[in-house]
Amino acid sequence: MNGIFNMLDAFKRSPWASALLLFLLSLFGLQINLGHQPVFDEIYHVLAAQGWLEHGEPRIAEGSYERVLGFTILIAWLFDLFGVSLEVGRQPAVIACALLVALVFCWSWYQIGRTAAWMIAILFATSPFLIDIAQFVRFYALQALAFWIGAMSIYALLGHERSLGQRLILAFGAVVALMLAYYFQPVTIIGAFGLCIWAALVLCIAWLRDAGPARSTRLVILFGLALVGMAAAAFVLTSDVGSDLINKFNRVPVWGQANRGSFFYYHAWLVLYYPSLWTLIPVLVLVAVVSKPRPAWFAFTIFIVAFLIHSFAAAKGLRYIFYAIPFLFILWGIALADLFGRLVGFVQDYLDRASKPVTAQLADVLRPIFWVVFVGFTLSANTATVRSVTMLAGITIPPERPPLRWGEVRPVLQPWLDSADVVITSSEMHALYYLGRYDLLFSQSRFGEIEGEQLARDYRTGRPVINDRALLMSIIECYPKGLIVSTALRWRSEWAIDIATANEIVRHTEMIDLPKGSGVVAFGWDHEVASDNLLNCPTW
Repeated sequence: MNGIFNMLDAFKRSPWASALLLFLLSLFGLQINLGHQPVFDEIYHVLAAQGWLEHGEPRIAEGSYERVLGFTILIAWLFDLFGVSLEVGRQPAVIACALLVALVFCWSWYQIGRTAAWMIAILFATSPFLIDIAQFVRFYALQALAFWIGAMSIYALLGHERSLGQRLILAFGAVVALMLAYYFQPVTIIGAFGLCIWAALVLCIAWLRDAGPARSTRLVILFGLALVGMAAAAFVLTSDVGSDLINKFNRVPVWGQANRGSFFYYHAWLVLYYPSLWTLIPVLVLVAVVSKPRPAWFAFTIFIVAFLIHSFAAAKGLRYIFYAIPFLFILWGIALADLFGRLVGFVQDYLDRASKPVTAQLADVLRPIFWVVFVGFTLSANTATVRSVTMLAGITIPPERPPLRWGEVRPVLQPWLDSADVVITSSEMHALYYLGRYDLLFSQSRFGEIEGEQLARDYRTGRPVINDRALLMSIIECYPKGLIVSTALRWRSEWAIDIATANEIVRHTEMIDLPKGSGVVAFGWDHEVASDNLLNCPTW
């Protein structure tokens, strides 16, 4: 019994013991339902990692997937050690997210306080944002971890008095971490911009407070520097480099056009997941800033800059902004801890007036009860908790689509795959991963991403891509037997197989009966081809 009490006391007094517990709990919890069906982008790394093991390069079919090659090589090493599976491929993201929870907790403990640290860690660890990224064979978790380390190094660098050696180590660590985060995902530059704004404000305020030239003189100098900075920014934006950045900022694939210009995209998701916290964000930020000014301003600056810039950007996705999400939870945690302390203080004052002899005993008993009720209410008052549970349970909630059941489709399509002269798909990664074959991709979105006139070649797979309806019809006429496979999401979709093309396919082929609810549609044709048609067949 004494051992148990000693362990509890260690968790109460040591942030590192508690952080280790949080890391292990997160690591274990994120293993739940880890083998769920892969998202389209995950398959890139899975197949490229297998290509690396087989050929020494990130090969997919006849192409090569070079994006964040280091991450693909890491997945390949894990496949080589533990076997090829989605569970193995997702372990780097799981470990990075579990480690991020622990590091956020430790930093919050030292900079804000124990109560806030636990609130931040619990909210963050149970967030659907974290679960989504952790169970994803992609580099966003590693980007967020690297950005956090870089941001914390800058925070420490501009904090207490330190020796030159310590400052050099922190500066070097910050540069390396931020460069690594940028390597994983270039949008890191947005977070780094927010970090630079905070650092500039800290340095300017510190300079204004120091002894030296008169404050009016310093203000003039700062004003001059601000003008120089704006002139430099204007020069960069009007240069070729700036033009390229603006084009990237405004560029979005055809499949993402639906959210282009949707400024309230991230706001809508935060309202949906955290209605009781996000709707009160102005009040909670004010409480946080009054309670813990330095960490609150730090978190607020980084998050709000990232939130606003990503809201204006053309491309939208919750994964793009994940690196900034921990800073939002820090703001919420500071405010909630302050409100909780005021609530406990109010109750304790009441007990002091009502029954002084038992005040200390009641306070010791009621404080943990209040804390559990307070945190439980916060979790239950936000739909994020329900969403996290359903994600781990593998339950889909509309408008989310049920997972594709390709495993049930493969046996039905296998005779066609074995005998078809040509296999056409709108979802090339699914076709390669589940069916092992496709010859031609029909996709409005993918065709727009690569160069070509009628028939282009995707460098990632080395396979041809078309988006021309007439060309597709000529292929159907030229080949005696063929198969067209699409997911329901990409069928009659303006960014994949559009409605007019789908209608033509229905008229010239026969629908293949697939298991109901598979989320996959397939059409085949088997006809004689005139010799004249063979002479005019498209080639690739």
